[in-house]
Amino acid sequence: MTDLKDQVFGSLIVRRMSEDRDNQGNTVWLCDCKCGNKDIPVRSHHLISGNTTSCGCLLSTRYRNFHKNRERNIREAHTDLVTLEKECPCGDDFKVIYPEKDCIKKRAAETRKLCDKCKIKKSVGTRFSKDDW
Repeated sequence: MTDLKDQVFGSLIVRRMSEDRDNQGNTVWLCDCKCGNKDIPVRSHHLISGNTTSCGCLLSTRYRNFHKNRERNIREAHTDLVTLEKECPCGDDFKVIYPEKDCIKKRAAETRKLCDKCKIKKSVGTRFSKDDW
C-alpha cells in the first residue's frame, strides 16, 4: 500500500488514512478540497487513477460554465431572425419570430393561427365564440 498522505490530486490534498474501508476492502483516504470542504472520503484507486480530483465543486463549476456558454452560443447562432406577421381570428395581429435556418420552427410559425391570448384560452379549455373577442 502506497502512502498518499500530503499528496495533491487536482483540488484534493490527502490528509490521513481513514479507519474505514470500502466494500471491496480498499483503502479510503480523507482529503481536504481547495474550496474548503474537509474530510472527504476518497478511495485510493480513485485518487491514483485521476477519477476523483475534487469534492464535486469543479463539476458544478464546469456545469455552470457549460450552460452559460451554451446559452451565449445559441444567441449568437440565431442572429438572423425572421419575423412573420399574422392575424388571429379574434382580429388581433401578432408576430411570430423564428431563426431563419430552423425549418421546424419556420413550419410551426407558418402554421400558427392563434395569438397568445387565444392560445391561453384554448389551452385552459375555456369555450369561447367570436362574440367573446
